[in-house]
Amino acid sequence: MALHRSRFFTGLLVVIGVTSTVMMMTFLHAPAMGASERLTTASHLVEEGDRLATDGREREALERFLAAHVTLQRLLFDSFVGALYRSMQGEAGDETPMSGEVADAATLRNLNLSKLWIVLDPDDRAFELNLERERAQVIRQFPSFKTPESANGLEAFLHRLYPEDISGERQMNALRDGTLPSSKRWERLDHAQRAP
Repeated sequence: MALHRSRFFTGLLVVIGVTSTVMMMTFLHAPAMGASERLTTASHLVEEGDRLATDGREREALERFLAAHVTLQRLLFDSFVGALYRSMQGEAGDETPMSGEVADAATLRNLNLSKLWIVLDPDDRAFELNLERERAQVIRQFPSFKTPESANGLEAFLHRLYPEDISGERQMNALRDGTLPSSKRWERLDHAQRAP
């Protein structure tokens, strides 16, 4: 749970870092509704990514995981800005439903981000550390990683690959602009495919 709290706050700092006047005005002119729909959309994207990854279609899985990440980040950003705006306006309101959705979105974001990073493996650590078999086993289990309590194997493997990034700060920063960073793993695989 400490890891997930740490990654939540790291993500929150990144979200705050990209705040702009345009985003604020967009939020203020659009109602805070739609959080449930966006959470549902992101959940479906993660499930599709899980299925694609377990079927060996990892590049397609990456697209789904990235789309889910962007959706969840926007949901969290809008929720944060909305709460800040309501606080500045002195509005009390019932925060419970939104708070539950925000917590669910943060949890899903963290799990999804771990899956994305294992599939992307930007430094090709699984290959370098001779952990390809373990990587394949973890990916086959993606659909079962639905809560922090059930995802111990997921997080443990990710930390074996990237022990220097337990907080997830590098992951969050790399995906800040909503695009995938380059990956030595996929460069190696592409080169091997092109080789005669």
